[in-house]
Amino acid sequence: MKKSAEQLDKTAQKIALKSFSTLNWRDGTMGQVEAICHYTEKRDKLMSFYNGVCQALKHTPRGFRALIVEVYLYNTDKTTICKRYGVSLSTLYRYLCKARKTFKMQLEFLGMDESWLTQNFGDVDWVHHLIQKDCKGRPSL
Repeated sequence: MKKSAEQLDKTAQKIALKSFSTLNWRDGTMGQVEAICHYTEKRDKLMSFYNGVCQALKHTPRGFRALIVEVYLYNTDKTTICKRYGVSLSTLYRYLCKARKTFKMQLEFLGMDESWLTQNFGDVDWVHHLIQKDCKGRPSL
């Protein structure tokens, strides 16, 4: 997420630099200002989401937090995790389901639910990967 925010910031900076060198940009000066505002607003929302994820992880119980980090951030193979902790795959999936629910509740407490994500980042591909089904098949974060 930080890399995406940095890319949005660089895009806004490029537009700002172009505004000094040319007056013949798409919609003139106003178009440049609107484009800069658009990219900086997206950057700020993305960083807000990043900070929200960090806060939600901090308030998720330690065992669930470790499981979320291993599976979703480090992409550790689930069979490796099962062997490490001496649990079956079905038990791991049950724990993972509880961990996602707890993490989702923390995000929702911060105001970052599925509708917030769709409203702010619905046009970004990674949002579609983020919104998945929960244990009972309902749409969920």
